[in-house]
Parts: sequence; C-alpha cells; structure tokens
Amino acid sequence: SNMMIAVAWDNVVYKSDELKVYHCTTGQMNKFTWGQMERMSHECFMKNPVNTVARIPNPRFTKSYVWHEVCVLFDHVLPAYLMDMMMWVSGKRPIFVKIQDKLRKAVGSLDYFTQNEWVFSNKNLDDLLNKMTPEDRKTFNFNVKSIHWPTYMESYCLGIKRFVLREELSELSKARQTLKRLQRINFAVNVFLFIAVWRLLINRVAVARTLWNFLLGWAIRIFKRMPKVAKSS
Repeated sequence: SNMMIAVAWDNVVYKSDELKVYHCTTGQMNKFTWGQMERMSHECFMKNPVNTVARIPNPRFTKSYVWHEVCVLFDHVLPAYLMDMMMWVSGKRPIFVKIQDKLRKAVGSLDYFTQNEWVFSNKNLDDLLNKMTPEDRKTFNFNVKSIHWPTYMESYCLGIKRFVLREELSELSKARQTLKRLQRINFAVNVFLFIAVWRLLINRVAVARTLWNFLLGWAIRIFKRMPKVAKSS
C-alpha cells in the first residue's frame, strides 16, 4: 500500500510516457529460501505450539517426488486412517481422512508455483526509493530489505495460531507442556523400536551378531582397564 502511494506521487512529480511495472518482492533484495522457511517454522512451532498438537512439528521440503510421496504416506495418510479408526471405535464420526484429502488437494494446487523458481526485477522499486526523501521513506516504508525474517516468521506462526486456529495465546504454557510430553513419548517409542529391531537383527543376521559381540567385548575390555588407569594417575 505504501509503495502504491509512492508510485502515484512519482507519476505526478516525474511524469513519464513509459509504462512501468513495480514489484514489491523480496527475492532480489532480501532472499528467503525454502530451507530458511523449513528451519524457522520448525523453531517457531516448537517454541509456540498449537493447542491441538497431536505430533511433534517436523516440516520438511524435498526435491524428490518419490520421497515426498513416501513421507506423505507415512506422515499424513496412515496416521489419518489410524486416527479415524480410533474415532470410529470410540463412536465418533471419522473426519481425519477427509481433512487430509482436502489438505493434499489444496497443497497440490500450489505445486506449479512452489516447484519452480520465480525471479522478479526490483529495479523500479529501488529507483523509486532513491527518489524519496529520508522522511518519506520512513513514513511510507516499503523497503523489503528491512524485513527481519526470524521475527516475521514468529509473527506469522503466532498469527496462524491466533486468527486461523482461533487459539488464545494465554494457553501457550499448556500447549508447551503437551509438546514436551509428546517429545518424551516419541523418544521412548524410538528407543523401544531401536532395541526391538536390533534384537531381531542379532537373532537373525550373523553379521549383526558378530558386530554386537565385537562391540560388547571391546566395551568390557575398556571397562576393566579403567581402574588401572585411575590408580596410575
């Protein structure tokens, strides 16, 4: 809006027959990559989780279509069917598969834009800023270089929580406790799965059994030598 006001002023003061296009975009002046969005959105939602968090936030971007489909299957589709089954068992109406289908269609409609790189020239915007006085640049600020992306993303995520999900920020402490509990459960499940898979490999695979015996014997020898090292020191 500030840029449009400045453009109107520029057309009156510096009249020109040339038809100019102004792009108020950050790409060429203050780049923000998908990698930065992945990292910052994860940090923001770990710091300020939503009240209805059911899983630990883990946004990921990939260039591989196959890997994307695998992640969608295990991270979205299968959990949706599992939660719907739990809803059905408890006598409630299943809704998560329908939500997942709508979400995937909505995200899919953006594929063309998210899977291609877009370059917009900021030359006219930069020229316009140079014509303005320092006071006008402050009053009608549209300099995209001034955007601090970590602050922007935190406000963005809090805005989603407050105005899209209709959650009160006063309930953040409770949401953080829920997220910590999920982290502990996730850690325990991962440890259990690791032990179960490792035990299966030891019992079924000779190489894994040999490796385990070697590591265990090596650890025992180090443990036996520790008292001698302590006495000599």
